[in-house]
Amino acid sequence: MTPTTPPNHSPSTPSTWLRLPPRNSCVNAVKNLHESLRQKFEKYAAASLEAVMKKVEDIMKDGFEESHRLFRQWRNTTTLAQAEIFRQQEQLDKKVDDVLKVLTKLDQKHEQLDKKMDNLLETVLIEQQRTAIDKTLVKFEKGNANLKSAIDSVTELSKTMSTIGIQMDQKMTSMKHHEQLDEKVEVLPNRNTLETSTAVPKPVQSMPFCIFCRVNGHRSEDCRTYRSSHLRTLKAIELGICIKCKGSTDNLDTLTHTGCPAQNIKCDNCNDDAVKGDHRYHDKVFCPMIKIPQMRSLNMFGQPCAERGKGRIKAFN
Repeated sequence: MTPTTPPNHSPSTPSTWLRLPPRNSCVNAVKNLHESLRQKFEKYAAASLEAVMKKVEDIMKDGFEESHRLFRQWRNTTTLAQAEIFRQQEQLDKKVDDVLKVLTKLDQKHEQLDKKMDNLLETVLIEQQRTAIDKTLVKFEKGNANLKSAIDSVTELSKTMSTIGIQMDQKMTSMKHHEQLDEKVEVLPNRNTLETSTAVPKPVQSMPFCIFCRVNGHRSEDCRTYRSSHLRTLKAIELGICIKCKGSTDNLDTLTHTGCPAQNIKCDNCNDDAVKGDHRYHDKVFCPMIKIPQMRSLNMFGQPCAERGKGRIKAFN
């Protein structure tokens, strides 16, 4: 920049020259101004600080009161809540006590039911044992009855055998006597002529056995004690005799048995017009069409005795 040259004024002209104060006076003025401003600032700052402090105090006072009010409200609310909680807790405790009482009653009832069930089980077991004992006693009674029947049958058979033994002895004595007579005398058709010769020995025949009377002496089909098929069937059921094969049924009160060899064999004596169907499957001794022989003396072999006539000295009775 081009320096500005101050106008040339003559020193003798006072109106055209600005008079500057002294340097010290300017410094003092500045200091005074600064001091004045500082004082004003301090006053303003003090006033502002006092106002701020007062406002802060008011705010703190209001805040304390509000805090105190809120604290009291919280405490009251907490007290009410605690009271409600305590009331609910008391109600809950009461309900728990009621539930415990109910559970106690249920436990007592459960114990009573357990006792009743135990008593019932004991009763059932006792009844089952009693039933089993009764069945066992019935079986024993049946076994005793069968045993008694068997003993009676054996006793009767023993008596029959004794009687048969006596009869056999008598028959043997009689046969020996007749054999001795036959050896000495032989009767010819012409009674005027007598010859002595040795008699031919008679063949030994087996004694027939009756399955109904359980004795020797006559055949089953010739039994006159049980003459009808009905009586023979009842006796077979009583003795456990199969009506098809005359074998043992192994069980009483039955007509036949499993695996009977004669279960498909029909009776030849049955008339097709009189007996039909399954009733034809039986042994001939049980046949309703069988003809029982008339009352006639039989010899020791179960055969009819010979009639008195020519060529015989004496007939067997």
